[in-house]
Amino acid sequence: MKPITKHSLALALVSSVLLTAGSLSAGEAKTDTLKPVYQSQMAEDNFKNNIHHLATAIKVAEEVNPIVPIPVEQVKPKRPQLDVPLPEEVQQYLWECSNKSNFSYEMLLALANTESKFDYKSISSTDDYGLFQLHQPNTVGWIASEMGLKKYNLLDPKTNIDMTIWLLSYLRDYWRSKWMSEEQVFDMTILSFHHGIEGSKKYIINKRNNEYLKTVKEYKSEFERGG
Repeated sequence: MKPITKHSLALALVSSVLLTAGSLSAGEAKTDTLKPVYQSQMAEDNFKNNIHHLATAIKVAEEVNPIVPIPVEQVKPKRPQLDVPLPEEVQQYLWECSNKSNFSYEMLLALANTESKFDYKSISSTDDYGLFQLHQPNTVGWIASEMGLKKYNLLDPKTNIDMTIWLLSYLRDYWRSKWMSEEQVFDMTILSFHHGIEGSKKYIINKRNNEYLKTVKEYKSEFERGG
């Protein structure tokens, strides 16, 4: 015996509705005083009755054969395998952070390459630290305060990445609030990461080209090509 399914029940009951409608139409054709079948009270009552039976039958079928949703496996994007001088663990962490923050992985690599050439132990003569050359004490102290960090090591690449992502997110939100296009927001986020918000505004006023922004974009394009 075949199992009862919603499909088979629906077909049987809809067929019943159609047969009933057909018989009523044939009967009504014999007299001119009857209304068309779709206006007939008898047809309407019969249709409602069949719909009620259909809904009840479907409910019973679901109880007998409950529908179990089939889980759809989420396809996670794979990290591009690029030739960069960073430990595998650091590359993977940067990739995961890029996905969470909605920043391009290639853009973050370009920024790190521009800032430190991927040397996460780098300390500049102007007190800039780590992979993204975060400036001590002003910028880093402010970021740490906003993030609620009491202790931190800027030469730890993961910490440096976390603080950089926070700063980039802050800058992106700031420029988005100025009703700029996404392309303009990208440019100003990169500019202000290097020059600060007020410093970046001078480039807008003076309409000056910026070598730093140009370099980041060139590296980004190179990484996007798989370089």
